[in-house]
Amino acid sequence: MDHSPKHYTEMCRLVAGAGKRDWDELTAERGAQLMEGLAVMGCKRSGWDQACQPGPAPGCRSLRLTPSGGGQVLEYPDLFVFAAGHPPSPYDHPVPGGQGLAVPYCQDGKYSSLVLQKGLRLYAVGWLERPGFVTGHVPDVCVEALVAAHATKIVSDGTRGIHTCTLCGEILPQLQWRDQTIQLQGHGHYLIQMDKTVYIAPELLLHYIREHSYCPPQEFLRGTIHGAFLGVDDLEITWSSRVR
Repeated sequence: MDHSPKHYTEMCRLVAGAGKRDWDELTAERGAQLMEGLAVMGCKRSGWDQACQPGPAPGCRSLRLTPSGGGQVLEYPDLFVFAAGHPPSPYDHPVPGGQGLAVPYCQDGKYSSLVLQKGLRLYAVGWLERPGFVTGHVPDVCVEALVAAHATKIVSDGTRGIHTCTLCGEILPQLQWRDQTIQLQGHGHYLIQMDKTVYIAPELLLHYIREHSYCPPQEFLRGTIHGAFLGVDDLEITWSSRVR
């Protein structure tokens, strides 16, 4: 239902009031809303309803439609600093709760969101869409750390869409590393904390490094070795009475 927040909200309200409705009538209405919501086309990376898609993140270098008209493409310069309090996501909209946590997304008419701990600032790394980025050697120890974190430390931004590599057009690329084959999904991102800095990098980062020779900033590379990879359990949960 990430294609349409409006339908998701209405379905949540139906469930919240389930005890006051006829069961057959309730299930029929919920099924109709589900099918309507699934029919809404999401944009290429955000997965949100095109009619209510979020605006560009503050200060992003580029916001444009893909050549096929498939949705928004966001680019950030390396070490771009997001505004204080920005969601742990490349998008402006909140990151919904749930995501395997004991706390659900919707509970008692309120909606959970995941946020960074207070005092942390978010920096962008590796949000590539076209040539012109820095290339060079990335130490194996850094690649090893990213590979090791991939299975459990990729944080979803709450959408259902996947991102194709716009540099080569590959969909769902695989990475061969030592004796491992890593399936990349083009969805979600790394969060790596060093002191009060949190670097946010796309899940396709390993593809960019290994296949396109992208070299992230040295601060980020040090973070993969000496910092901490954050997962959803490391984020704080806030509650709101409405979908923001």
